Amino acid sequence: TLNINLYVIIMQHLVHVAELNEIEAISKCELHIHLGGSYPYDFLKNIANEDELADLDSKRLKCLNNQLDSYHEAFSLFPLVSRIVNTNKRVRDGMASLCIALQNENVTYVEMRSGLKNLNAEGYESYLLAMFEGISMACKPGFECTVILSLRRDTPPDVVVTTVDLAIKYKYKGVVGIDISGDSTLGDFTQLAEQVCRARKNGLPLTLHIGESQHEYRQIEELKSLQPERVGHCVLLSDKALSWILTHRIPVEVCLTSSVLAKMTSNHQDHPWMQRWRNCGHPIAICTDDPLIFNTTVSKELKLVADHLQLGIKDIQILVDQSMKLRFR
Repeated sequence: TLNINLYVIIMQHLVHVAELNEIEAISKCELHIHLGGSYPYDFLKNIANEDELADLDSKRLKCLNNQLDSYHEAFSLFPLVSRIVNTNKRVRDGMASLCIALQNENVTYVEMRSGLKNLNAEGYESYLLAMFEGISMACKPGFECTVILSLRRDTPPDVVVTTVDLAIKYKYKGVVGIDISGDSTLGDFTQLAEQVCRARKNGLPLTLHIGESQHEYRQIEELKSLQPERVGHCVLLSDKALSWILTHRIPVEVCLTSSVLAKMTSNHQDHPWMQRWRNCGHPIAICTDDPLIFNTTVSKELKLVADHLQLGIKDIQILVDQSMKLRFR
């Protein structure tokens, strides 16, 4: 009996690997990925000191073991990564390392998100240029990595203006949109509305993180005010917010592993947007959010969808093709 059980386990593993390899072989896009939560682990390991690496390992392990106390704790890794990637040169090299990792997985189009940082008083523009330089260092034919500049609801007003200024300046050089992210319970979205409107008038669309916490009390006001072209996560929505997204058919960026480990839902199967895509064709894109923090890839996320909805590789290809049509470029 033991041998039979072992044989079954081995065969199931081999089938899983074969199906994952099939998904890895197809061209994919990544529309929701944050640079600060996505630097390859080996890159960070090579530049972090002993204490930083131990802290990183400890925090990652707690997250991957699904031991975070709350949604808010998921953000604790970002300041640590920022302490490690603390120069524009490291940003450049980390960006290049990440682009190589994405290409190795057959991701052919990326919208990389990051808030601007003034590292070593070199200016916010230098940080953005470091990202572009890293992309150029690693980019091969058939691969395109664009940039979405991120704002938080509590970003200082002067940084909001600078971010939109630079987004407009580099609109034709790699920046394709604006993102509102960070802890969704902190700050006030109304302080961003004027600058988001200015960005949109200059041809830059908006993607909005929403539905990450049960303590977002102004979701419908935020959606109506900011009018996002895409929305991210959308797990914990009020009835009015859900109705607005469905009525306007706003594409949803679905990050399954993130939603579980960041305490938005208890398991992948309960994520609401897979069934909404399957049942009524609502537009979605399957994304990773933060591959470093959640130890995932686009292929792994697509495999979760395939397993849950019992999809074959042709169905996954259809989903990927639909996701490609949602990009901002």
